[in-house]
Amino acid sequence: MTLRQQSNSRPPEHWGALVAYFSMDVTDAFWPRLGFESARAMDECRADLRDMVMRLRDAALASPEPLPDIRDWLFGGDQLAWTPQEVQSFFDIGIDFETEHSEKPHISSWATAFLYFPDMFEPTVKAINHPDTIGHILEMRDSELPTDVPEKLSPWDAQICARHGWNPVDELDYFPPLGDLSIVENQKITDQILRWASLNLDPAAQRVLWENAQAVIEELGVWMPEPLNPLHLKV
Repeated sequence: MTLRQQSNSRPPEHWGALVAYFSMDVTDAFWPRLGFESARAMDECRADLRDMVMRLRDAALASPEPLPDIRDWLFGGDQLAWTPQEVQSFFDIGIDFETEHSEKPHISSWATAFLYFPDMFEPTVKAINHPDTIGHILEMRDSELPTDVPEKLSPWDAQICARHGWNPVDELDYFPPLGDLSIVENQKITDQILRWASLNLDPAAQRVLWENAQAVIEELGVWMPEPLNPLHLKV
């Protein structure tokens, strides 16, 4: 099955938002962290994507019925001047890109629980019994990129925000390009913490960590469809 066929598992709007995010200067630091792989500089990749966006807009204006499907342009093979590696890594990010708790309740709940580590994890701290290990988990958890919106956006970023209705000065202090990317980055960090714990904590400590996290999300009242999955932990 081709990438174009596989991309149908996500609607055009999903890919459109991701393209808009990727094209913005303000999101530059996120993409390597989220797994985008390229032998070229990010500016070059972004320039190619912006060129595709402009040509896609022109095509939509020229023939609005039907609108071009952005998935054809991304994964059809001849509209985006990216290498196969770049297209594949962008596809992988897009398929895995979820910002709603209900879409990824387990990793989302783990991420929420780790916000309260080590304060609500006394049994885990006792089971690990090693300050360097606790410190390493905290270092991994706190490695997220800042999400402060700059005082002035680049002309391209301002144009993208205007087209999508994204207000950098939101009363809820949530700016989708940075807020959504931060959520996905936090999911990846949480996954990395659990993978690390599966290799570096003994089985007894892993079980306590899992049970402790389950108790934390229950105390916090986080919705879960079922008991918390230990994911990578060997319990």
